[in-house]
Formats: sequence, C-alpha cells, structure tokens
Amino acid sequence: MIDLTKALLERYGTRKPREIGRYWTSELYAVTHGWITPKDFLNPPKKRLLQCFQMWQGVGKHKQVQELLEVMGYVCEPKIEHHGDGWVLVGKADALRQDHGLEIKTSDIVHEKAHASAVYQAKILCSLFNVPVMYVVQPITVEGHVKLKQTGIAKRSDDWFGEQTVKLDLFHKELVHYGQSIS
Repeated sequence: MIDLTKALLERYGTRKPREIGRYWTSELYAVTHGWITPKDFLNPPKKRLLQCFQMWQGVGKHKQVQELLEVMGYVCEPKIEHHGDGWVLVGKADALRQDHGLEIKTSDIVHEKAHASAVYQAKILCSLFNVPVMYVVQPITVEGHVKLKQTGIAKRSDDWFGEQTVKLDLFHKELVHYGQSIS
C-alpha cells in the first residue's frame, strides 16, 4: 500500500511564506474582521491532516467544475491585481462571463446559504473584475443532473470596495510596523 500522507502534508500543510504588501482576496475577510493578526499573517499555523485532505479534494472538484464551465464559455481562474499605497490585492475568479462571475465552493456538505466570507470575497471580486454580480455556487447532483446550486449572491459596490481597501491599508500599516519591530 502506498501512503500519500507525507506528500499531502508537504503539498498542503505548509504554505509559502506570505509577503508584506501582497494580500489575497481569499484571506481579506479574515484580515478585515480581525481573525488574522500581523503576527498570524507572518507565522501562519500548519494545517492538520483533515484540513489538507479537504483542500486537496476541493482543488480537484474546482478543476472538474471549471473544465465544464469552460465548455460553456466561462473564463476560469483569471487573475487581477489592485494596487494600493505600498500593497497589492490579488484576486482570482473561479469563473467569469462579461455579465457575472461564479465563486465555487466545494464542501461535502450541501449548504443552503453561503458563508459570509464567501459572499464577501465574491463582492470584492465584483469590483476587481468589473462585473455587476457574482454568484456563490456549489456543485450538486439532482435527479440525474449535475448542477451548480446558488447559495449566495454578491452585487458590485465600488463604495463598499473602497471601504474594504481602507481596512486593508490599515492592516498593511500595522503589518509593516510589526515586521520592523521583529527584524
């Protein structure tokens, strides 16, 4: 029997070191809600085996769904950067069309409602990619069909986006100060 545990933990258990000044939309909710402190940002905890396994499965499901969406005319995984005062916010959309985008969630549990962090990320992506709306979706099977169930919706608000970048700017300044204090 081949044991994949070590490879899985090496691949998903330890993330690349974060850079001061480079932030991802997928982490912005935690940053703006105080879940990630400057210390945590620079020293993230290692992930446990179950977390790594779920990430691995999620990556696979994302790729499978995106493969089908591309056939349907979506552009998958476009990347964009928004530059602030000494920082950059990096966003990747799971799937985009000109009039909307999709944020794909791949939990094994079918959710009725998207988590607030997923809707937040989708709303950030609306402004970054200049689309009026993003839907948070989850792949499911229903009566012999594979569907994307809408669990959330985010509408573009550039004023709200500006407020979030102000919060990010404050976090960035705290992080720079913290980074200088430990060097």
